[in-house]
Amino acid sequence: MHWIYLALAIIFEVSATLSIKQATLGNTYIWSAIIAVLYIISFSFVYYATKSIEIGTVYAI
Repeated sequence: MHWIYLALAIIFEVSATLSIKQATLGNTYIWSAIIAVLYIISFSFVYYATKSIEIGTVYAI
């Protein structure tokens, strides 16, 4: 289950990073809020993934 959390963390982090371009093109307040939420979700999943996977492995992946 913790590997699934890690995969979800990666997906949300990539989504947040890709959304940065949208923030520069349009309404920055809405996209900034979306980016913040996506990063918070991503870091939450990283937290749950580190419950059983070593932190070095999580950050390496």
